[in-house]
Amino acid sequence: MILHLKSGHILCFSHHTRAPVKKLKVQLRQSKKDLFVPLYLLDIKEIVDSLAVIGSPLSTDEHIEAILDGLSEEYDCFITSVPSRLDPYPVKDIEALLLAREERLEKNKVVNSSLFQANFSSASNNQNKHHSFGPPQCLSAPPLLANRFFGPKMVS
Repeated sequence: MILHLKSGHILCFSHHTRAPVKKLKVQLRQSKKDLFVPLYLLDIKEIVDSLAVIGSPLSTDEHIEAILDGLSEEYDCFITSVPSRLDPYPVKDIEALLLAREERLEKNKVVNSSLFQANFSSASNNQNKHHSFGPPQCLSAPPLLANRFFGPKMVS
């Protein structure tokens, strides 16, 4: 039997061997989210569909476990929240939640990047006003915040 995958891979195998099942399961375990969630989910789905075609379908729990196993640390809160639900999620819900989580992470990266650039620009402007040509100085906290964390200044 020859199986053509959307990704361009071709799998050739006989119904009389377990090698293709093992190969696909290894691919499933090695799948990692490298770029975008939609591509990652598509890779997982192709492998899961291939397993079903050759007569070794995965359960919903195994499919979800495969999706969660390939996620990086930034998805840890998502990974730990999924099994805590009493009613298990269907795969489609996991995919939708994962897409929403990725969108949120990307939005936060843009905001954090903008804040970093604003702070860097502000620090550069402050240094230029004082004509400081030495190494960049750390910006100190405003007096009220400094007092809050370090106590009032002691005058000698």
